[in-house]
Amino acid sequence: MNQAARAAWACAIALLLHASTAQAERWTIDPRDSSAGFRVRLFALLPLRGGFGAFAGSIEIDRRGRRARVDARIDASSVVMPNPSHTDWVKSAEFFDVATHPEIRFRSAEFPLAVLVDGGALDGSLSLRGRTRGVRFVVAPGQCAVDGAETCTVVVRGNIRRSDFGMSARRGAVSDTVALDLRIVAHRAAIENGTANTSAIAANQCRLAGTAMATATAAEVMSTSTPVAYAPPCALTSAW
Repeated sequence: MNQAARAAWACAIALLLHASTAQAERWTIDPRDSSAGFRVRLFALLPLRGGFGAFAGSIEIDRRGRRARVDARIDASSVVMPNPSHTDWVKSAEFFDVATHPEIRFRSAEFPLAVLVDGGALDGSLSLRGRTRGVRFVVAPGQCAVDGAETCTVVVRGNIRRSDFGMSARRGAVSDTVALDLRIVAHRAAIENGTANTSAIAANQCRLAGTAMATATAAEVMSTSTPVAYAPPCALTSAW
């Protein structure tokens, strides 16, 4: 093969690589509209809910291959509970241990692009408290027609066992199963000032306030002091 032919092949390969790379789009998760919540049960009966305010990451979309990936990162210290004393407890070493492990991260395996619209299984890895475990979540049929759209909304639900991540305290009172609920809103364009999410924290406080009185009596096992009424910074508009 002469020098001109080699140059032509090199150019063709470069163009193919560029075209392949151009097909992968990174959609930015909007922390202002996205949310992450969890639920456990007290004495196998009463639900106790919590949520996070600081949520970031991306959805990578390959239009040519019709595949996608999700990478979601949660600031563990942004957790809020119905009662402020419970917020302090779940931040402690007994639960999320936010001082040592400040980030929770979910990275999905590659999945068919159609799952974002039709719903389906979502496999991946969850990193929590310094441990990474394989998980399977479920994507609800939703509003993520990425072809021609600028915004993609994905609702992901699933269960994990907290003991798999080293959270084995108070097993007699708090369920081992933790139900997770993620609402991911991603935009094709980058989000400015996306790290601060005070509005999402306030919204979670509003949602959680509705469960404070319902769980107050049973939740006394969570704290040495009696739970107090919790006033949210805004009106509670809907059940979570």
